[in-house]
Amino acid sequence: MESKAIISVIIPNFNNADLLPRCLDSILNQTFSQLEIIVVDDGSTDESEKVLTKYQNKDKRIKVIYNKHAGLSASRNTGIHIAQGEYIGFIDSDDAIEKDFYEKLYNNAIKTDADVVMTSTKLFINNNYTGILQPYLTFSAKNLIEKISILRGGGVWDKIYKRSFLLKHDILFPVGKNYEGNLFLLKTVYFANQLYFCPDSFYIYYVRDGSICTTKTEEHVRKNLEDRCFILEEMCKFAKEHKFSKHALLAMHKYILFSVADKEDIYIKRFNIILKNIGIKNLIKIKGRKWVIKNCLRFYLKYKRS
Repeated sequence: MESKAIISVIIPNFNNADLLPRCLDSILNQTFSQLEIIVVDDGSTDESEKVLTKYQNKDKRIKVIYNKHAGLSASRNTGIHIAQGEYIGFIDSDDAIEKDFYEKLYNNAIKTDADVVMTSTKLFINNNYTGILQPYLTFSAKNLIEKISILRGGGVWDKIYKRSFLLKHDILFPVGKNYEGNLFLLKTVYFANQLYFCPDSFYIYYVRDGSICTTKTEEHVRKNLEDRCFILEEMCKFAKEHKFSKHALLAMHKYILFSVADKEDIYIKRFNIILKNIGIKNLIKIKGRKWVIKNCLRFYLKYKRS
């Protein structure tokens, strides 16, 4: 008799046939076996279907959904709607996880009864190890400011969420937008009873040339800018609707603007060119953390007056 799935792992895939085996093998080799593995293929045109069929025949826990191309958010939302596990996790098809990743997240979820449990991430750039994101000690956050602050540097993928919690609050991803995780995570930390951080297992995050976060064509930069503005606006609406305190607002703005700091010069210059073309001058004057803090405060004061 097959054991009931406790964690539903949702894997969006688009044209990653060459990297899918690394991702799927890391999941199939987990020490925690009660997994429902949902791959949502977003209209791939490469050999993804062939790879997925091979893995489906290899392990019956794997379910594959083939959708028309609609983007990362739509794929994740599809997975949320069909998931049956008590908990939900997300893995990008070009990433991987350590062998005990889900065992340790689940054990801490049971121990703490937290709606969201997260861990650390090992970062690889073009397959070269560059360090650990969020190398914190064990930490339990129940205060909204603490919960928002601990998110910086992480993503939706280094966590598990109670499925009943996501469904209760109708937490889904905004379709067709980059930076979609910012809004999703803001809602999860706001509604979560607590966010528990355990640093003793790792998500393995690979950044490579040609990915969304490294593509720098004018079209992609403009798309990223428009999406960042859209997501920030939606986050502000959510904060206003739920009456965030001054300090919670500052924590939120530091969180969403955090990724702008420390970008390479060409990224900042191109951002400023696009901003100037749409009538906004000198928004990004200073790189680094000081710029983030300064502009978060300026944004808060503007937001407070509106």
